[in-house]
Amino acid sequence: DQIIKLGNPRFDKYLLKKEKNSSHKNQNTILICSRFASANPNKIIKTELDKRDSSKAYIDDCLKVLNIMLRIPRFLRENGINNQILIRPHPSESLKIWEEASKGLENVKVEFKGSINSLFSTSSVLIHNRCTTSIEGFLNQIPIISFEPIYLNSPPHPDIELFNSFSNFQCQNLNQLMKTLDTLK
Repeated sequence: DQIIKLGNPRFDKYLLKKEKNSSHKNQNTILICSRFASANPNKIIKTELDKRDSSKAYIDDCLKVLNIMLRIPRFLRENGINNQILIRPHPSESLKIWEEASKGLENVKVEFKGSINSLFSTSSVLIHNRCTTSIEGFLNQIPIISFEPIYLNSPPHPDIELFNSFSNFQCQNLNQLMKTLDTLK
């Protein structure tokens, strides 16, 4: 409500759109957004002082969720989902771990170049774990799946209630994710 009432430079462009797509059924891309720069940095962390998010527990939790999310593209392919999959790590995240996880999978891209806004027009769904890009996707009327495979304390993690309010679906495991994607066909 606060974003809608007061505005926010990151989200205003979506609220000001005159035409909104109410259906993303013609779009075919499954967009997976990642927020795990602390657990998967794109630079070598030299000292404890260089860590973006301080606590070891926070980083360990992020790594647990990331390791489960890394399985999503292969799981979808093994279960007959052939849509293009675009994995969009946070810009301060390394692409390597995602590229390795999707190695050998057809029609899967890993990149974070360009504006996220340009990806919404081709996306049929966005899968995330407490990623602020989900708010942008929601405002662009894309179905949002909040993937919560483990319990995360808020704080230090972003508040789950905030992200659930911007999500159309909540899934706790890969099987629930698959069932949810089946309902969106």
